[in-house]
Amino acid sequence: MIGIDYAQGLAAMKAALPAQHQAVLMTLADRLADNLRTERLYGSTETRRAERAAIIYELNDLALQVLGVSFNELCMGCPVVQPGKSAPSTAALALPKLSPATASKDTLPPATAPRPDPLSPTRAGAPSSEESYPLAVTPLRVFPTLEICILPRQEAGYPVDLIWDDPNSPEVQVFGRGYLSADLIPWVSTGDWEADGRRLFTALVTDPHVLRAWANVEGDAAQRRICLNIDEAACELQLLPWELLYDRGFLAANNNTPFSRLMPASGEWPDVLPQPPVRVLVAVANPRNLQDYNLAPLPDTQVTALTQVSLTHIHFEVLPAPVTLACIGEALHEGEYQALHIMAHGKFSQRSGEGALLLQDIAGNACVISDADMVNMFNHLDVQQRPRLVFLAACESAAHTSTVAFAGVGSRLGRGGVPMVIAMQDQVSMYTAQRLSEVFYKRLAAHGVVDLALNEARAMLYVERAADQHVPLLYMRPGSGRLWHN
Repeated sequence: MIGIDYAQGLAAMKAALPAQHQAVLMTLADRLADNLRTERLYGSTETRRAERAAIIYELNDLALQVLGVSFNELCMGCPVVQPGKSAPSTAALALPKLSPATASKDTLPPATAPRPDPLSPTRAGAPSSEESYPLAVTPLRVFPTLEICILPRQEAGYPVDLIWDDPNSPEVQVFGRGYLSADLIPWVSTGDWEADGRRLFTALVTDPHVLRAWANVEGDAAQRRICLNIDEAACELQLLPWELLYDRGFLAANNNTPFSRLMPASGEWPDVLPQPPVRVLVAVANPRNLQDYNLAPLPDTQVTALTQVSLTHIHFEVLPAPVTLACIGEALHEGEYQALHIMAHGKFSQRSGEGALLLQDIAGNACVISDADMVNMFNHLDVQQRPRLVFLAACESAAHTSTVAFAGVGSRLGRGGVPMVIAMQDQVSMYTAQRLSEVFYKRLAAHGVVDLALNEARAMLYVERAADQHVPLLYMRPGSGRLWHN
């Protein structure tokens, strides 16, 4: 079918749908954008076409139920007749489009006959008017993304590809390849975080191809998501403190440049919530025999500071002691939690590249839980029981080794499919863990974007000159970032 214009259809729906349906539309629009982006990067497959057909089926159903016209027809320019509203503009929604060659092969699924609408205002308990709907509607928008791909070492150094995915552009742009000098390995810190960040950024953009690409991207969009994608065969580069990258300021502490380390997408995980609140399961492991490990108990103030913050869009539920792996799994199985927050002591072996958390056994004593145990627990949960975000407030939960790819609890969880994992790449003070968590959830409650909220929390640590300000990092799979659409 030739002439498909998804942006036109979505813009028409956004202009015409009542407020109580906008959150559902946002979810479908983001899923469609992610599908198109993946196809542009990696090509069309039967699976991707089937996924897109399912999304368009839902859009057809929503449009027919509420507007009396199908999404197919809206994509073809059929107007929605609504008194007092002007015709929608495709500029109202930035969405990747298919190239003409791909669009001619793409077929929209047929529109279906109307079915009872589960979101209908006439349903018992549902809002009866736009005024009573609890969430303000914000414009649909897909954040531009700069992906920094660093490949295995060659004679000239580490190849660097910059991929620019601007939703306002019809194509993903791959800039000419540059090289990162191998002289950065081994990395030796000066102890001056700003100086280290400047040195790391200078090394990244020394190659003229990379510098030119960086300048082009910066000129196109001051606000952009930055995703660092380090190849498995270049795992020694994971040891570098990329969260210190400094370009007129720390990129990982700037609300214009949400920063994350990219994890490959694998496994099925729950969709983004159409609306808050987000339920967070808080698990605090305080074994009674920590002195046997020369470790201090976690202070109760960490839990109090986190859970007593009144956040409209986030609800915390504390798991009762003892905090065993089985208890965490059972709680996730019984309740639908979108996030899991674990406070515990962690450890990491540089020799084996294996990480672990000190949880509890049934008697309340310390129990070493390996990264493999954690991944296995998640794999035994049904899709809707798996949290989209795991926050590991535990030392060395994101530690790395130069010989083992995806080492440590955090990266193993990310590699295992968890869409977003916040973890610590070194020792972290109790104050930093508490302050980071407190600010992160406050900012997350404001907008629902995980990488942006973590940047804002890091910024607070930088302002307070915390010695371990660069320790928190975020692993994120492509297309993630939001916990809900507001």
